[in-house]
Amino acid sequence: KKLGWQVEGSDVQDSSNVSLLRKKAIKVFIGHSPNNIKRSKPNLVVYSSAIKPDNCERKEAEKLHLPLLPRALFLAQLVSPFKTIAVAGTHGKTTTTSMIGFILQQAGKPAYVYLGGKNKCIRNTKIKKDSWIVLETDESDKSFLYFDPDIAVVTNIDKDHLSNYDYDFRKLKTAFGKFIKGKGMRKWTVVCSDDKDLTSVVRKTQVKNLLTYSIRKSADLRITKIIPQEKGSLIKVAQRGRKTPFQVELPIWGEKYLSDALAAILAASKAGTVTAALMAGGGPGTPAHSEEYNGSTWAEGNDLNAGGQGFSMTGTQTATIGAGGFRPGITVNSESYNGTSWTEVSDLNTGREGMGGCGTQTAGFAFGGATTTDYQALAEQYD
Repeated sequence: KKLGWQVEGSDVQDSSNVSLLRKKAIKVFIGHSPNNIKRSKPNLVVYSSAIKPDNCERKEAEKLHLPLLPRALFLAQLVSPFKTIAVAGTHGKTTTTSMIGFILQQAGKPAYVYLGGKNKCIRNTKIKKDSWIVLETDESDKSFLYFDPDIAVVTNIDKDHLSNYDYDFRKLKTAFGKFIKGKGMRKWTVVCSDDKDLTSVVRKTQVKNLLTYSIRKSADLRITKIIPQEKGSLIKVAQRGRKTPFQVELPIWGEKYLSDALAAILAASKAGTVTAALMAGGGPGTPAHSEEYNGSTWAEGNDLNAGGQGFSMTGTQTATIGAGGFRPGITVNSESYNGTSWTEVSDLNTGREGMGGCGTQTAGFAFGGATTTDYQALAEQYD
């Protein structure tokens, strides 16, 4: 709608999400019916992976010879004119996507973030010509192959969501290889070198401008030391080509989430964030040291609030990038610190515990038109 499309749709029941859409003047029908298609008279019908071929609205659209597109393919076409960062991986996609979007927005970059979950830390911005679109992709239905981002991030590959791959892990890895290779728009590919299955795929794939991150191995960005603190973790990070390590203070614990933070730093830096905003050790201050490396500006900052030097991912006294559970969890403990409400949660899906920010119940990072396009031919191309 923000790009000038007239949008209508239907859902099986009313919900808070439906209410939000209606507040944006989007008509939503409750319940699926062929009459919804007849009344809307759309030029294009977009359906999610939950809508099966025998759905009455899909069948009505086919009867009326209307073009149909799966939602992910429509999204890929919608964002194709923009600079994009797409995150893939079996685990950690929403967390990493949120962190990247948050960093870009804090750095003053126009960034629109498309998530598979809610995140109160991410501003709902308007899409502009120079916007960065940051989104998470889905490997479970192979729809991540629709996207050809400028910057691709892959966190890991695991034996999950195999039903669309004939329960063959090799086919899943082949699909990831296609995503990693890209289709021609790729400028940077960011991967975790700690994941052995991902590493094996990368070795067999021609990758343009590969960047790696790790918490234990040699990489372009690597954690050399983790110092647990009461409110999170202080990590020392070595960057390939940089003489001295830098420090990042994060209100999170656990190697998985710290690894996601490294991915976010790399991706955001390649989107042109000036690291005085990305990692400028504290409140507003004068960078004590900055240098150029591999096309990115890395600035060490003086913390005028705390009186020390260091790095913080948001330019605030304490970094407010939070990560805890990946899905809504049970609140274990909640407290306010440095003006932010932090909630400790137990992740109902994974059993992991962590910290979240921004006043969300779960961890602050997602835990908790082209009128000439032949849409039908486009859909068949990827069928």
